[in-house]
Amino acid sequence: TIGEIEMVTKPEALRDRSNQFAVSVVRFFRLLPRTEEARVVGKQLSRSATSVAANYRAAGSEVAYRCKAV
Repeated sequence: TIGEIEMVTKPEALRDRSNQFAVSVVRFFRLLPRTEEARVVGKQLSRSATSVAANYRAAGSEVAYRCKAV
């Protein structure tokens, strides 16, 4: 059914969007001026953006592990 198709594609779409977001932020960071302020803020932004994708992958791994354990 359509609902089943949406359930399959939504996690993949979220994974792809979170990865693309992380890549976009890293590219943005490279465009920032070479000042100490920009470096500090840019590094924090990069860590935050890349953690979204990493946390999503980790959560998916945890769900898969729990499903196998049952």
